[in-house]
Amino acid sequence: MSSPERLSREAIRILQPHFPELELDRVTIHYGIPWYVIPKPLGYTDGYRVYLDAESLPDDPLTLYALISHELEHVRQYRLHGKWRFRWKYVASYLRKRMGGDSHFRAYREIEFEVEARDTEFRVSGDLLARSFDLPGAFEQSGRDNTDV
Repeated sequence: MSSPERLSREAIRILQPHFPELELDRVTIHYGIPWYVIPKPLGYTDGYRVYLDAESLPDDPLTLYALISHELEHVRQYRLHGKWRFRWKYVASYLRKRMGGDSHFRAYREIEFEVEARDTEFRVSGDLLARSFDLPGAFEQSGRDNTDV
């Protein structure tokens, strides 16, 4: 596996106003979704580590920044609730919905954390569109991984 990448300085400058409580320079980007995440989503977050499905990354910079924003909202949620409490609440929400008869897709989409992440994704995308940013590359190489929550 290749070494993780970090958000570029320009990406941090653009995204920091949307995530003032996060240390965006601590975020590392890893390619490949961990084996235990089923089914494979576009992205998965574990603390400050963001895992992206390299084969499904969007070519469009705005869509990529939207995906990054979605995952950064999960970083914020991890920080707010703590690693194990976040995980517990996330899985419990999903299971409640599944036991209530929802399909996998609907139960996943209705997890409160996912609803918040999509709201953030849409808000950041709308802001970037409104400001007509010429979006730079989002990632740069990094040699270390100091991303524990």
